[in-house]
Amino acid sequence: MEEACSAQPPSIAEISASILQAAETAGRRTLLVLDDFHLLSSRAVLDSFARFAERLPGNLRLLILSRTDPRLPLARFRARGMLADIRADDLRFSVEEAESFLRKSLGDLLSRDQAAAIDRKAEGWAAGLQMAALSLSRRVDPEAFVRSFSGSDRLVLEFLVEEVLAAQTPEVRDFLFASSLLDRFCPALLDEAVRPEGGAEEMIRRLEAANLFLVPLDDEGTWYRYHHLFSETLRSRRRTLGLEGEREILLA
Repeated sequence: MEEACSAQPPSIAEISASILQAAETAGRRTLLVLDDFHLLSSRAVLDSFARFAERLPGNLRLLILSRTDPRLPLARFRARGMLADIRADDLRFSVEEAESFLRKSLGDLLSRDQAAAIDRKAEGWAAGLQMAALSLSRRVDPEAFVRSFSGSDRLVLEFLVEEVLAAQTPEVRDFLFASSLLDRFCPALLDEAVRPEGGAEEMIRRLEAANLFLVPLDDEGTWYRYHHLFSETLRSRRRTLGLEGEREILLA
């Protein structure tokens, strides 16, 4: 027992070798799923994983689930044809898919126009549609809910605050709250209006890498806005935290 308890855990290299050997021995097609990959921060582990990924046998595939871009040599993997990206845009529900989802959840409670109105606010975000369905199931007036559904809805607010905002650094949260006052923005406008110390462009790149509900408005990556529900949540939290009036921004 003492010997077992004192044994060192296997190294990353040993784990990788074991997985590769098992896959080669099995001979059949195998999918290895790695969830919450964004929680992995050790540079040594990430470097070892990159080497592991480059040695995969033909019958082994990796599925990496991450809220942010993994800190791996993604450009190199793409250039070698090793990587297929599935991003937020690819997972967004179409109007038809959103309507089908809401009808399966709520039956005939919503008309097609009402379902489409919710989808416009959720912008195809599956979790947003799910939270809308949960809230609607407890309402007696669907039309009133559709009109009022926003980022200040209790379920939406709780999810975004607990799962998204709480995971950010104070610097990122401050930037999100300040920039949420703008319906759309570019780095130069942010540096002028809400970030006099500069660095807005770098912060935007960080938000993009973290998939923080940032919507590009042009192909050049100049103008952006936040997802409607996320923007409304940020503004609601500003009011709750007493940040209203901290800055006044006038847009022409």
